[in-house]
Order: sequence, then structure tokens, then C-alpha cells
Amino acid sequence: MQKYIPGHLRLLLTIYLIELLVFLFYRFFFYYYNQPDSLVTGLAETFTIGLQFDLAVVSYAIAPLFILMSIEFALNKKKLRIGTILFYALLVIAFLTQLLSAGSIPYYKQFGNPINQNVFLYAKEAKFVSAMIFGDIDYWGFLLVFALIYILSSYLLFKAYNRYRSQELKNYSSFTKTGYVLLSCLFLFVGLRGRLSFKSPLHEGMALISNNNFINSLAVNPNFPFWKNLLSKKEAYQTPENINELFSISKNYLNSSDSGKSIQRSIQNPGVPNQYNVVVLLMESLCLFKMGYYNGVKTYPLLDSIVKESVFFDRFFSSGIHTFNGLFSTLTGFPSILNEQPLRNYTQQNFEGLAYQLKKQNYYCSFYTTHDKHFDNMAGFLKVNSFDQIIDNTEITSGEAINNLGVPDHVLYDEFLQRTKKQKPQQPFLAVLLSASDHGPWDVPKNISFQAKSDKKEENAAAYADWALFRFLEEAKKEAWYKNTIFVILGDHGLSMGHTYQMPLSYHHIPLVIHCPALLKPDTVSYPAYQPDVGPTLLSLLNISYPNKGFGQNAFEHPREFVLFTADDKIGAVTKDDLYYFELLNSGDRYLYHFPELDQNNLIHTKQNYSDSLKQNVKAVFETAKYLIRQNHYAY
Repeated sequence: MQKYIPGHLRLLLTIYLIELLVFLFYRFFFYYYNQPDSLVTGLAETFTIGLQFDLAVVSYAIAPLFILMSIEFALNKKKLRIGTILFYALLVIAFLTQLLSAGSIPYYKQFGNPINQNVFLYAKEAKFVSAMIFGDIDYWGFLLVFALIYILSSYLLFKAYNRYRSQELKNYSSFTKTGYVLLSCLFLFVGLRGRLSFKSPLHEGMALISNNNFINSLAVNPNFPFWKNLLSKKEAYQTPENINELFSISKNYLNSSDSGKSIQRSIQNPGVPNQYNVVVLLMESLCLFKMGYYNGVKTYPLLDSIVKESVFFDRFFSSGIHTFNGLFSTLTGFPSILNEQPLRNYTQQNFEGLAYQLKKQNYYCSFYTTHDKHFDNMAGFLKVNSFDQIIDNTEITSGEAINNLGVPDHVLYDEFLQRTKKQKPQQPFLAVLLSASDHGPWDVPKNISFQAKSDKKEENAAAYADWALFRFLEEAKKEAWYKNTIFVILGDHGLSMGHTYQMPLSYHHIPLVIHCPALLKPDTVSYPAYQPDVGPTLLSLLNISYPNKGFGQNAFEHPREFVLFTADDKIGAVTKDDLYYFELLNSGDRYLYHFPELDQNNLIHTKQNYSDSLKQNVKAVFETAKYLIRQNHYAY
């Protein structure tokens, strides 16, 4: 077999095998040294995910040598000096990655997390820390293990490399060379991405496969997030000097009397929890503009018939302009922080949001998405935040993906309806369904009863999403659990629909529809609310008492002075007086408009004191949220 495989590929495969075995050894070592007293399950999936991370780390380390040797093979000429330099560089990288893998084992024992950049917090105390480490015989043991493993692996790598150097390059045909080069480059590419999925490459969030922090820490190769975040050169968070003042403003906004740096409120709801099921339909790009507001084209006419049977909040706003903003805020009760990606970054611990509180009441919590559940780290974030099951297009057998957004909406809804038939009838459930059809490329499925009527594909896609939603509710009415279920319909965010404001309000002004005829009479609520309010509102409807640690409140209660949101580099707020304030952070320009009629008169100077006070309050809430996230939830 060896005579058919070029020498450089045999060397590279040997390097892969040795390094992967080293990482596997350290993963077993991590497991046996840190395993908790309780039974650990899911180890097969853990080690499988771990292998993907190990493969990615080795691929990045080996890439320069891999590329050079592929070029040498194609030209049939060895550049031994350059190759030797890159090989020694590989040994240096192996030293660092193996040292980090070894060090992560006792680090987890001490801090409860894989090793991360926090080790640099002790840089100024290096002498003290070194004395502490080398004074503990346990740490000497880890250093000894590391030294032995590194020496052994380096010896094997040297032996393989010297064997390659002593071999003459064989002369293959151009066709054969091309084939080997293409296959080896494909292998490297897959290794660097970590997985075959086109939509999302490997990321550290994929190690979040359960609510068990030990299992999640065991799955990830510590080198992957460590070097990725170290090389990204992100600025470290600095606690504002006036943080106590900011908390005071936020507590006043939230009616919190908790002491210290906390906004917790004890929510006491009367009566016994009623255990209604909850279905949250998070609709892609659904904004009030598409319902005919602001002179928009009404592409969701069927939603009107649902609104007439529901409680409709017509002053409701999304936290951001991305799906991950909507998911995060709706499920945790926290606002979105400018251009940060919360599903990837905020995974240190559970936010104790909607799913967490319902799990305490014996609810089964599931999430459905039309496409790859690992995109934006949805699966990892949801697992950390108490969801039992995450269903994506790979697990939906009733329909095929029609584009990169996966299956169409009605197929997703049908999958949910089928799965509910198999659930325990006595166990209440929370289901969050994330639609995607009202998003580019705006493909509408064929061979269904829906008929496209517009010559604009965007309008047809929106009308299809409307049709699929209405059809879903009609089908749900046939199920026994329908009368005992609260349906919540809202947009994950809106869409820029040609508004004249520099921070388009249509991106944030979305509907909130709460549908439960057995519990709620039709009504329209016209004071400000936003996505963080969804959880507290539902928990109040369910008569569940709980400690509210987020920024949401029961939307049926007294109106807020304002609600706030972000659009990457912009901050906005809407007040109970229908004023729309926003600031462009890059330029510092600020605006204040009376928004219902899209008035163009900027009131920022005529209401100077009011706008200055609003700016201060909005900033305080955002900074308070950022502080709490950095202290409790920021993973890397």
C-alpha cells in the first residue's frame, strides 16, 4: 500500500495520527482526573465532538508544512531547508498546544473551566504564581507527564520526518499528481473547518452538548478557543468607574430594590401554576411594516385574522437586527449588546430565563429550526439554557431543504405537530419554532396549495410565511392540547423597508401576538414592550413565581418609560409618548422623532434636557446588562 501513497502524505498522516493520539490521551486524562461523583452520560458524543476539535487544531498547526509539501510534490522537488524550518516550527506549536492541554486539566479542577485567557490576569504576579505552581507536587506531576508525552511524540515525529527526507520523490503522472493534490487539499480544508456542513464551520459552541459543564469542557480542545480568542485581539472589558450609579438608574427603571450589583426582583404570581403549554413562533423578519403599518404593503393578511382572536401588542420592539439577537433576548430577558454575538459568547452559565423556569415546573423544552442547529451556535447556547431537544433540518424527514435555509416553514410546523403526538400527554411543553422562509433567497416551495400572486419574490415569500403560519394554527386547533396552549407570535427582528430614519424603525418595530382563547380575551395593548418581556409575561400568565434576574417584565403591567434596542453600532429607544430616540455611535449624532407618522422634525435640541436624560438612562441599562454578562456569562 505504501508504494501507492506519496511519501509526503504518509508523513503528514503520521503527524496527524500522533498528535490526535496525544490529544486523545489528554482528554482521557482530563476525564479521569476531573470526573464528578455523579454519573456522567453522553461520553460517546463528547469524544466524537472532541475529535473534530482535535482535528481542527492539528490542521491549523500542520497547514504551512502541508502546503509546502504539496507544492514540492507537484513540482517533484524538495525544499529541504524550508521544510525543516517549518517542521521545527511544527514542533514548537506542538509544545505549546500540548502544554496547554496538560495545563487545562488542573486549571479546570481549580476554576471549573478549561484554561483560557484569564491566565494572563496573573501576568503581573508571575513570580508568586510560579512559586505556587512549582511548590505543589501535583503540578510537578502534570509537568512530568507533559514532558514525557512531548518527548515521546517529538521522537516519533523526528523519526517520521527523517524517513521522509531520506526518500527520493517518485515521479507520478500529472493526472495522478493532480488527484493527490486535490484530495489532500480537500482533506486539509475539511480539517480546518472541522465539519462537512456548508452553513457553519466548527466553533467552540459546538462543544456545548449538554447542561453539564464537565461534559462541555471535556468535549472542547482548550487550544481551539484559547488561540482563537487570543489572536483576535479583542479589548478586555473595563468596568465603568460609575458602575454603582449605573446600577442605581437600572434598578429604578426595573423597580428593583435588591442590594449591591444586582437587579433581581422576586416575582410573586397568585394561585397555583396552571401548566399551559407554550409555543413560541419566532418569525423571520416579521415587522409591522409588512402588516400594513407605515403605509407598508400588507404581505401578512392572514395574520390579521389571528390578531382578532388574540392580545396584540402594537408597540413591541426587537432587541436587535439579527436572529441571534431575537433568540437571545426572547429566551433570556436580557437586551442585546451592540455588535456582540451572544449565542457564541454568553455561554458560561445559564441565564435562568424562560426555559429554565419552566424546566423547574417539569416542562419539556424543545427548539425547532429549519436549518443547521449549529449555525450561530444555537444548539450550544440552548443546551446551556435548559432546552432538552434541538431539532434541525437533518432530523426532519417529511421534506427536503430547498435552499441554504433548510426546509420551508410549513414543513417545520408539520414536524412539530407530528412530534407532539409522541410526547407524554401529562407533561407540559415549551416549544420554540424559528421560521426562515421570509428571508433571502426568498424561495417558495412548490406543489402546495399556496399560490404566489406578486411579481416580487420578497413579497411572495412573506405571503407564504403568512400562509404557513395560519395553516399551522388551523392544524393545531385539531389537537387535544390546543385549548391548553399559549401561542406567542413575534418577529425575530424586522427588516429595513425604506424608512427615512437613519436607524430604520421597521428593523425593530415588530408584532407580539399572544393567542390563547381559553385564557385571554382579544385586546390591543399600545404601550412599549420589547423581546426581554416575553419570558416574564408568559411566566405571569402561567402563575409561576420566580426570581427575575433579567431586564424584562410582565408586558401586561404598567407601561415603561421606554424600551431600548441596538443595531450593531447604533442605540435606539422608544418612549411611552411615541418618541423615537437613537444615536449613531460612530459619529455621535443623535435624533429624536415623533415616530407614528414618521415625522421628520428632529426634536433633539428642542427637547434637549429630555433627550439627555433618555441617553443617560439608556446607557445605564446597557452598561448594567454588559457588566452582569461579563461577570456571569461571558465564556471566552
